[in-house]
Amino acid sequence: MRYAKRSSKQNHSNWNIHTHPQTKPSRLTTLFFTNRESAYSLHSHIFFNIFLSIIVWMKYYDEEKMHDLRLLVEKEVLGWPEVTSKKMYGCPCYKYQDKLFAFLVTDGVVLVRVSEQDKIDLTRHFDIKPFQTSANRTMKNWPQIPLNKESDLKKIIPYIKQSYNLSKQLK
Repeated sequence: MRYAKRSSKQNHSNWNIHTHPQTKPSRLTTLFFTNRESAYSLHSHIFFNIFLSIIVWMKYYDEEKMHDLRLLVEKEVLGWPEVTSKKMYGCPCYKYQDKLFAFLVTDGVVLVRVSEQDKIDLTRHFDIKPFQTSANRTMKNWPQIPLNKESDLKKIIPYIKQSYNLSKQLK
């Protein structure tokens, strides 16, 4: 989608959505333009384009590829007291009460609560990198750990448990 502008009709109820000829308007477009006056008040298509680039879905998680590993993670993690699982942005996320402590991405796991010592230990064993959002925002304190097989998972579970324990300490 390039930009949207209000048509010249008096009632301002129609919008011209300009897209690439092969692009169909998405559900996101429909939801965004439900309140047309608010959308028009953005004042510029530059801001609108930035807004859309932030919202555009970057697929973080592929269930086909990660199904077996997800089941193994959940078998372990969901047995811990007060842990729940919820999908956020398409990724299986694990929370202690309402505090996120880990989530799965394609070929990896991201830890939300990690001590500096754990980060140092993780770099010794894994090629970790900070988690990067679709908006090119780097979450420096959220290490993304590669996870490709069951043997990797056995090494990572203690770090997931530590992230869980750190979440329990938050009030």
